[in-house]
This record gives sequence, C-alpha cells and structure tokens, in this order.
Amino acid sequence: MDRRIIARQIMENLETPLRQCSCNKKFIISGQKKDGQMGKFWHIDRTNENIAMECNSVSARSAALKVATRNTSQICIADTSNGKLHVFQGSKRLLADHEKNKFTESRNITTKPEVRKMCYYTMNRQLERKDVSDIVRHLSMLIDDDGVLN
Repeated sequence: MDRRIIARQIMENLETPLRQCSCNKKFIISGQKKDGQMGKFWHIDRTNENIAMECNSVSARSAALKVATRNTSQICIADTSNGKLHVFQGSKRLLADHEKNKFTESRNITTKPEVRKMCYYTMNRQLERKDVSDIVRHLSMLIDDDGVLN
C-alpha cells in the first residue's frame, strides 16, 4: 500500500487534527502537551531573583542535567506549565573508560552531569516571568542559603 494512502486513512480516523511539518514531511499531531513532549523550564537564580537559564526539556530532571553541565551545584528548576518547583543537587564527574567513544573524543567531552532530587513544591498554576520573586520566596521556605532543606 502506498504511504500517502496510509497517511490519509490515519488522518481520517483521528479526532485530533494533524498538520504536516514542511521540514521533513512527517505528520505531527497538534493539540495539548502530553507526556514525553518538550516543555519550558526555568533555572532560577535565588541570589539575584531572576531566571538564569531557560530550558526546553521533556522533564525537570533533564532540564537539571542541562544546568549541571554548567558547574551548578544547587539547581532550582521551575516547570512553567504546571507550576512545580524542583530542587536538585548537581555535580559533574569524569567519564569512565567504558563511557568514552569516538563521539566523546571528537567533541572533547570529558565529564558527565549528575543530579539528585532534593525536594519539590507545587504552586498549582502556570508560571509567568512576573512570578519570579514569588518563586524565590517559595524556594526560600524549602531550602536555606547553603542548599540545606528546611
């Protein structure tokens, strides 16, 4: 059976509308964000009360891993879609011999980020940029300046 006929049959049977991506000619389901799709996460700098970094990631853990690659030990991640605040302890370690390959050698990758979740807090609302001071206030209730849980 021709691929176009199969794609047309799939589109007719779906309730959610499909749109065609022009870059690679694949069909993408449009609609609300589901598990496994990218979301926006903020790394919050508590000392300056600002957004230090924005990440598009699948989960808060993957966003924390991106932040940990920049030598950050205390990582505060805000999930903008559902208002959850996540606190991670981050570090970097050297790659073991069995983890090295042609890819890591060609790009001079020598370390690997590691994160450990300390706690989380749910604000039960979507977050906007104007909420950063409120986010920092909630984070100070969870952890002190040294990163120790309250």
